[in-house]
Amino acid sequence: MTVSAAKQQEIIERRMKVSALRLSGFRRQDKIAEELKVSKATIHRDFLALDLIYKERAASDIAIAKGIDLERIDELIFAIWTRAKGGSLPAIEEIRQLLATRAKLMGLDAPKRQWLSGPHDGPIPIQEEDIDLSTFTEEELRQFHDAIGAIITAQEITQEPAANP
Repeated sequence: MTVSAAKQQEIIERRMKVSALRLSGFRRQDKIAEELKVSKATIHRDFLALDLIYKERAASDIAIAKGIDLERIDELIFAIWTRAKGGSLPAIEEIRQLLATRAKLMGLDAPKRQWLSGPHDGPIPIQEEDIDLSTFTEEELRQFHDAIGAIITAQEITQEPAANP
């Protein structure tokens, strides 16, 4: 089904309003839907579309920043390369640091292993809390249901089968 130019313009304008509301602090889709007098499903679709745009922009901005920083590092390496090749220890150390920074920016370093633990390297304490499901939006309830289902499935998979009597 083709969307008319007028409908496309309406969608764009609404998404601009949704984006502005999100940036001003609105987080709940039902409140935004109420504010704009549209359905929660419409706002949910708008959130998905806007999230995709935000992710694409962030990825682009990160790629641009990395590219600029890599260019700067290459320029600095070029500027001190002759001194490093001539045996200047400070220049050699600077090149080494620049190459290490370059490798990190490019993702060439192996990830650092991190262990999580609680106080005194013991288990992480878990505090149980009551959850008021009446405050959840339909989308939050769906996500909560999916998460609980995944936990139950994981527990079922890791349990050993019962012995046959």
